Amino acid sequence: MRAEGIREFSRVMVAFAVTMVVYVAAVGVSDYFDIRMPPSPIVQEAESVVAALHSYHLSRGSYPVLPDRPLLEVKKLLVEDGYLQSDSADLAGPDKAARYASYGGKSYGLLFHFDYASGKSPSEPCLIEIGEYVTGWWGQPTKCPF
Repeated sequence: MRAEGIREFSRVMVAFAVTMVVYVAAVGVSDYFDIRMPPSPIVQEAESVVAALHSYHLSRGSYPVLPDRPLLEVKKLLVEDGYLQSDSADLAGPDKAARYASYGGKSYGLLFHFDYASGKSPSEPCLIEIGEYVTGWWGQPTKCPF
């Protein structure tokens, strides 16, 4: 009877050890290869526009001065000037209501509509501010999580 208990305990311990080895291997592999879900289209759009605006600012000394315009207008300007690559015919992007504002060229804001639960657009407004903070633009929505 005692030998049966020891065998059963040994089986449970072996199963646990195998489970832990598989878990550690899976976590290690995912960390090693940096396996992540790709960012949502709206996050990709925000990152590409911010990078293009940064390049624009570096070469021209200011950001495009366009007070409260649809983001599409700024993206067209950045594509025409070679700062942004147009990957598709739909330059408007996933958030058709996104906005851009720069009043003096030293700072700018981007307004996106982002669903915090799904990472998709549209939903709640969120703001990216570069060069100036708490501007009050668009009623000062929360900071974008990306």
